[in-house]
Amino acid sequence: MGALSTFEQAQDTLGWWLEHRANPRRHRTTKRVPAEVLLEEREHLNALPERPYDDRELALRLIDSYGYVHFDGNHYQVSFTPFHG
Repeated sequence: MGALSTFEQAQDTLGWWLEHRANPRRHRTTKRVPAEVLLEEREHLNALPERPYDDRELALRLIDSYGYVHFDGNHYQVSFTPFHG
């Protein structure tokens, strides 16, 4: 196999490798074929939500005289560029 020049080419190559090489092989530790295990597990899988879970935490913070904000025990340096929101 030569060098891959595009993301799509890499995806296609990886997809082929998974389907024809990795998933049909018997796993060394479990002694099971990954493709067969996936078929068993599929009935227990849940669909992902349409939108990702929003784990951002919003907090009002003041910038100290050294240009840092303090949050959750950490100090983060911020830009001195004025923000007009």
